[in-house]
Amino acid sequence: MPWTLYRYILRDLLTVMAIATTVIVSLFSFGAAIKPLSEGLLDPQALFKFIILVSPTFLAFILPFAAAFASTLVFHRLTSDNEIVACSASGMSYHLILYPVLVLGIALTLGVFYLSNWVLPRFHRNVARMVEKDVTRMLIKQVHSGQTVKWGRIRLYADSTEKYDPPAELMAQPDPPSALIQLTGVVVGEWDRDGRLKWDAAADLAHVLLYERDGQTWAIARLTDASYYNPYSEETTLRVGTFMPDPILVPTKFRNRPEFLSAPDLARLRRHPAGYEQVRNARDHLVQQIAREQLLQTLEASLSPRPSQRVELLHAFWGGRSLLTAPVVQRKDNLLLLESADDHPVSLIKYRSEGVVPLPGFDRKIEAVRG
Repeated sequence: MPWTLYRYILRDLLTVMAIATTVIVSLFSFGAAIKPLSEGLLDPQALFKFIILVSPTFLAFILPFAAAFASTLVFHRLTSDNEIVACSASGMSYHLILYPVLVLGIALTLGVFYLSNWVLPRFHRNVARMVEKDVTRMLIKQVHSGQTVKWGRIRLYADSTEKYDPPAELMAQPDPPSALIQLTGVVVGEWDRDGRLKWDAAADLAHVLLYERDGQTWAIARLTDASYYNPYSEETTLRVGTFMPDPILVPTKFRNRPEFLSAPDLARLRRHPAGYEQVRNARDHLVQQIAREQLLQTLEASLSPRPSQRVELLHAFWGGRSLLTAPVVQRKDNLLLLESADDHPVSLIKYRSEGVVPLPGFDRKIEAVRG
């Protein structure tokens, strides 16, 4: 075997490939830093660290390109200097001449496979934590720029915000908060999957505590002298007082993306698909759709036999029960149209512990009840 020739070709291949990889990775790394830098997610001190961490994440698709580019340049030079002709004249076949490229290709295939499945996901997660670890800075920048903060289905707007150190009594707890944010002129609300408002609140002053748990950020908000309205609650008027919504998981666009999952993580998700956020959301949505369809079919079947038929409804929000009567029932997509007759109106009567309370708004000609 012509080992001297192979070492000569491999040396040139590795040299050109290293130069090409360094140049392309540097360009991509600086390009990746432009957006988080312009959005205020990176300060000048963190820029260099960000570039160092993000550089390896581009190797999976830059290395093959750099190897092909190096092979083209090296063998073009060998052909131009008639070295390929000299090797062929000495009795070497073209297959033997290409052995260094074959060995390099196999090594790159195994190396990229290992990088993609075990090494690069760790770098991806480090970059994500670096960019999004300071949720406080992101929140303050969005508020100061007049933007609406979007945390999942939560929408929050504030006139101004300030960051403070958490009180000493909170820092003395086993799991202290990571930051305390004070908001003024706050409006916050939550929407369901169908785009309907679940609740909304407005207050002159609000405090938000941020907690770090298992790589995730949770926000606990407290609104002082808030005007709070929940259309699903028993009271249909605004309530004024201190309002604390449920803890809010601050979403991150980097969580559960495939490139952030190593081979063991993917194998674990294959055994337990519900651990993947998108699969879990799709499963929950499917369960809701099935429950909605069953509810519509049950109501339609129960109300259709005769005009005076009554259906008893149990309210999860109200904790009571109601009786629904509808003479004419029609199904339209995911709606149930309830129509009154001449002598039989649509009625909905709610029962409380203190007696019967008729609910207003059900004396119209046609009512649409969503599933």
